[in-house]
Amino acid sequence: MDHAIDIAKIEAQLRTGDPGVQHDALVEISGATEGLLETAVQGFRYTSIPNIYAEHLAKFGSAIVPHVENLYRSYEHGRERTSLAILLLYFGDKSGLSDVMSALQIDNESQLLAAHKLASAGIVEAKEPITQLLREYLFGQPLTQASGPKIDSLLLALTNLGAEVPEDMTDRLSAPDCPKYIAAHLPQRGI
Repeated sequence: MDHAIDIAKIEAQLRTGDPGVQHDALVEISGATEGLLETAVQGFRYTSIPNIYAEHLAKFGSAIVPHVENLYRSYEHGRERTSLAILLLYFGDKSGLSDVMSALQIDNESQLLAAHKLASAGIVEAKEPITQLLREYLFGQPLTQASGPKIDSLLLALTNLGAEVPEDMTDRLSAPDCPKYIAAHLPQRGI
């Protein structure tokens, strides 16, 4: 589909001061914009990096939401649906909230992004699943420098939700074997 418009022509029409001519120019811009948004969203079907593609779609602003909602409904499950649900939540649309919440438990690729977006959206129901995910990182595997950013991201999500970090976790974060990267961020997180 061709969405090309003659920018010089549109500029000239907008500068005429004639309401009818300006209206026609705005209608042309609107039509081209809607077509471009739909094209951008449909391109999502062909990406191998859905989280990153969805983040780029966010740059189009809330005008993208109706197009994303339609695409989201076309997926039954999977990382593509999760990525679109996270994008919708970013714009305040909670239609995919269950998919974003599920990502905290089953989708390793999207866990931290889901935690961040849920916290940013103020979804208090996410406190417990984010706490459980943090518990897995703290007690289910050795603490390493590599796990530091993940742990810090989850602590930030909990802080943004106003959640208290359980005492056993704060003890673990204060332990002598806790990597310096993690320990250095604790005061910033109120721990």
